[in-house]
Amino acid sequence: MTGPTLIIGSGTCARDVARHLTSEGRHTVIAAANGTNGDRPYLAANTPGSGSIEVLSGARLSACRGFIGQFEAMFTQSGATLQRRVAYIVIAEENRRIPNFDLYRLRAGSVVQSLSAFRKEFAMSPETFANRRVVFLHGLRLESEPVLAEEVLRSALELQTVSGARAHVLTGNLKVAGNGLEALYRDAKSASALFFKFTDTQPTIDQTETDPVTIEFRDEITGHDYRLSPDITVVDERIVPAAYVEHLAAVLGLRRGPAGFLQSENVHRLPVFTNRRGILAVGSARAVLSPADVEREAASGARAGLGLAKLERHPQVEAAAINPGHCIRCLTCFRLCPYGAVNKGNRIAVVADACAGCGICVAECPRGAIQLGSIRTVIEKEDAAISASETPAPDPRMVVFACARSADKARELAGGHGQKSPSDLKVVTVPCAGAVSVQHILSAFAGGAAGVMVLTCHIDNCHSETGNRHARRRVDYLVDHLDRMGFGGDRLEIATLAANMPTEYADMTRRFSRKIQKYANQR
Repeated sequence: MTGPTLIIGSGTCARDVARHLTSEGRHTVIAAANGTNGDRPYLAANTPGSGSIEVLSGARLSACRGFIGQFEAMFTQSGATLQRRVAYIVIAEENRRIPNFDLYRLRAGSVVQSLSAFRKEFAMSPETFANRRVVFLHGLRLESEPVLAEEVLRSALELQTVSGARAHVLTGNLKVAGNGLEALYRDAKSASALFFKFTDTQPTIDQTETDPVTIEFRDEITGHDYRLSPDITVVDERIVPAAYVEHLAAVLGLRRGPAGFLQSENVHRLPVFTNRRGILAVGSARAVLSPADVEREAASGARAGLGLAKLERHPQVEAAAINPGHCIRCLTCFRLCPYGAVNKGNRIAVVADACAGCGICVAECPRGAIQLGSIRTVIEKEDAAISASETPAPDPRMVVFACARSADKARELAGGHGQKSPSDLKVVTVPCAGAVSVQHILSAFAGGAAGVMVLTCHIDNCHSETGNRHARRRVDYLVDHLDRMGFGGDRLEIATLAANMPTEYADMTRRFSRKIQKYANQR
């Protein structure tokens, strides 16, 4: 795969990714929308004989076309338009922190600081905190983040040991599950930092117009009442993606997780991979990570990128193809493709190098203009076998459309473990449950099936990102219509399975077989 690597980011993570890539001889382009505070930290990654680095300071991504190996990225920079052709893209944007002043009805100032502001001031002049009382409010109103918990614990320890201050930590659910956090908590307690945990009550926090803060509470363990007048009150923060990440997701067609980060938590791919092949998200762009984890991930993201650079396309994947004579340019395939593999230029076409062969577009095309030979061949063969089947067996005939990467693997394991399925079961293996169309299900019923099951991946763990959601939508639609026609909506079911669930596969197919017994004589 030729062409440079595009790194989008303005902080140390982007710099570190560039350093790793250039050390391997890769040429990189850093697009830093927020500037780089001078190019030297980035250019310092260059070493004799390494790859080169081009820095686009203040460049904001405006559009991106193409696919892995042939991305064409457009930027705006000081009113001008820039264009770069790159092989793949690494998003390494920093996150941002929002202080929770509003949750505690506090005003920021010299006596009320965010955790980030306090850490910065303490690092510059720890001696100014000598003999001062510092209260940390952490995890009282919102869920505690281990990354922030580490900063609170380290601050409390350093206040006690370096500055000779008195640290009080008021918390509801201090998370110490990360590496070394339990030990850090014990060290802070040993240094006489005081911890107060609230489960049934909340401290009363007041701030006067002249800024002094008073905190009143009852210790839930000892029952003692306390009234604190801290010299400094440190408020916890929320860690959220950079505002630019939302823009990048929209331009690049990337899915975000519930918290807005570029991470769908799909167990079927590496953490740094996104739903678009050739686009990686590392560090704070994809999750809340500690600085040490961000540094490690910069290296792993670079390694993943180097691995991509050695690939030409999805191995052993058949690409879909669009018949231009039947296509009406409805753009359904363009909108639904989870891989951005559909080019909507002068002619709608599937880019073979970007296609993962999931078949979602095949099932959704209203004109049947898209072909994926493996899906059609397999399903047509099974349809013929169902229709040509001899007289009914003792059990009702049932058809199971099984995802090749989850349910079908569970089926194979069930057979190997001696888990018996119904005797008159026809299994149609598909690359993704999203490839099973309404017509496929109706054809199975027309061929004599008493019941049809669609078995797919668990929600949010679909190999094809959204294939299971499309499958569920179609099944729900058909169940309703089968009931309206008096055919029996309970003849059709959809269920989720993982590849390591052979017992569940056998149990659910046997249960479904028993349920459709009443339809056995209606075939």
